[in-house]
Amino acid sequence: MTSAPRTITREQLLGTWKLLSYSRELRPSGETSDMMGKTPAGYLNYCADGRMLVLMVRDGRSKPAAVKAAADEAEQLFRGMVAYGGTWRLEDGRLFHHVDISWNETWTDTQQERSVQYDGRCMTLVAGPNPDPVDGLLSIRRLKWEKAGAV
Repeated sequence: MTSAPRTITREQLLGTWKLLSYSRELRPSGETSDMMGKTPAGYLNYCADGRMLVLMVRDGRSKPAAVKAAADEAEQLFRGMVAYGGTWRLEDGRLFHHVDISWNETWTDTQQERSVQYDGRCMTLVAGPNPDPVDGLLSIRRLKWEKAGAV
């Protein structure tokens, strides 16, 4: 029997988290997909000073043919990532990111809200339903993170 998700505390949230999966459920169809492939890479960091940073990249990204990426290569690299930073606050089991820098300027100066599911080792951040930042489709996104260990 699995236990119900626990509420995460500020102290448990602090630190670096490694991305395990990023899935999306389209609305209203319910169709699900892996947003950045089966094995995306990413890190999310919550600092005690109230700042946060996240960088996620799609699995299987191709290196450009030359040092300077051609326009189509650069576009594919850009479309295969999500990156932003800002401030954060945790309130009643909900996480709020105020974005002040972003890979996608439509997110700059916005507030992103996430519900948090926590099991003591991993957390899942759930966003939406709202427009997906990558393609604008109405969806719910689930990002599963594992606390990164010390090196």
